[in-house]
Amino acid sequence: MDYKILIAEDEFIEREYIENLVEKKFPQINKIMTASNGQEAVDLFLKEEADVVLIDINMPIKNGLTALKEMKDKSKKTFVSIVLTSYSDFSFAQRAIELGVTRYLTKPTNARELIGILE
Repeated sequence: MDYKILIAEDEFIEREYIENLVEKKFPQINKIMTASNGQEAVDLFLKEEADVVLIDINMPIKNGLTALKEMKDKSKKTFVSIVLTSYSDFSFAQRAIELGVTRYLTKPTNARELIGILE
């Protein structure tokens, strides 16, 4: 089965790191899309209908949680959502839980943990 993944992260180095990790470890993912802000993430998701969304919370234009809510509201597709953040603020985690995220990870991203979740 082929999968599509969307990586939404405003920090270039972090975005590239995750993209390279996914490319190496998951050859069954046939399309990796990247976005550098929340609005771009929503637009790509609605156009391509990703199976997995890895999204940072604190991004320009639209934060990750707002973008995830819009994705869920505008699409009938069920998808796995993984939130990445540098913040340990409980209100972010609580909002992510309300949105039904699969996992909530703190950055810097731990490669083993991310690989385990994606498997």
